[in-house]
Amino acid sequence: MKQTLYTAALLAAFVALAGCSDQKKASDTPTAGAMKCGAGKCGANMVSGSSELAKKQRAVLTQMSTDDPRMGCVMNAQTVEAVYDCVRDPETGKLTLEYNASK
Repeated sequence: MKQTLYTAALLAAFVALAGCSDQKKASDTPTAGAMKCGAGKCGANMVSGSSELAKKQRAVLTQMSTDDPRMGCVMNAQTVEAVYDCVRDPETGKLTLEYNASK
C-alpha cells in the first residue's frame, strides 16, 4: 500500500512539473517583447481586490528584470489598472517588458 502511494505521488509530481516550461521563443509577431497576458497570467481580468492586486503585481514583477526602475511603481500601485499603467508603453498602449525612458 505504501509503495503504491509513493508511486502515485511521484507520478503526480512528475506530471505537474512536466507541464512547466521556461522556454522562450524568439518571434517577429506584433506581441514579441510584450508581457504575457491571458488566463492565469498578468492580465486575465481587471478584478479589484487585495488578493487579485497582489496576484497581478507578482505576475508582472516576475516578468520584469531586476534592474527595471518601474518595479517601485508596480509594488506601490493601489489598483490593478495602476499596475498595468506602470508597465504600459505610452506610445503603443501595450504592456512592455522593456523600460521606455520617454515615459
